[in-house]
Amino acid sequence: AYILNYRFLSKRLYLEEVGTKKSEQLHENRFGYLQRFGLVGEIMLLDIKLYIRNKRTKSMLYLTPLFWAYGLLFYPGDQYSSDSGFMIFIGIFITGYLTITYLQSAFAYEGSYYDYLLSSGIDFEQYIKAKLTLGSFAIVVSYFVTLPYLYFGWQVLLVNTATAIFNLGFITPMMLYIATYNKKAIQLSRGNAFNFQGMSAVHWLTMLPVFVLPTFIYLPFKWFGHPDYGLLALAAIGLITMAFRKFLIKLIARNLIEKKYIMASGFREKN
Repeated sequence: AYILNYRFLSKRLYLEEVGTKKSEQLHENRFGYLQRFGLVGEIMLLDIKLYIRNKRTKSMLYLTPLFWAYGLLFYPGDQYSSDSGFMIFIGIFITGYLTITYLQSAFAYEGSYYDYLLSSGIDFEQYIKAKLTLGSFAIVVSYFVTLPYLYFGWQVLLVNTATAIFNLGFITPMMLYIATYNKKAIQLSRGNAFNFQGMSAVHWLTMLPVFVLPTFIYLPFKWFGHPDYGLLALAAIGLITMAFRKFLIKLIARNLIEKKYIMASGFREKN
């Protein structure tokens, strides 16, 4: 027994390596099936590991249930009708929060090793596809988690369904396209979800089209007495943009290739 223990510990000079390897094996068992999907699955797996292992992204994950419950502040009250424009904002937020925070900084999170990505010869279209797929999966999960809001009426469910489809088709590629203009790396080991290091005016400006645009699309239908048509319009836009997903992936990849050296230069700046 002494010899076995000696051999085990001698191969691990630092005790924390034991816990780290156990944690890595646990993550591999949970998400290892993603590797069956080739490069796209491997990139998704790496992004999941990045979120789970780092302090800043992990704290954002911990806050996600609170944002899913955001509707409880408004749905039970009478200050907003179920067909008001503000409910579109709520629907976009609770079904898209996790994806929006992920995609708007998708490249900035990788700023510390972005040079390696450039030199690895990675297929940028597959790289973009992986991030869009993971972002879309987060929206689907958020939508199903918020299904109990049906308790407050069918109109609430219809709003959440329409906004989830709009998020899937329109918001996800838009956020990732805007992310190609990010030049500030995010230090994942420092701070928490409320740390604004690495954030710029671009991050805040992107919130305007995310929440304002779908509301503006919906409101004219509501004013003319057809709020359900407004929801159909949002869902239709989402479905149409989904049909052009391959084209949008190529568009984002092309823009990323054009901006990659500018982004890399910005990511190298520490201050």
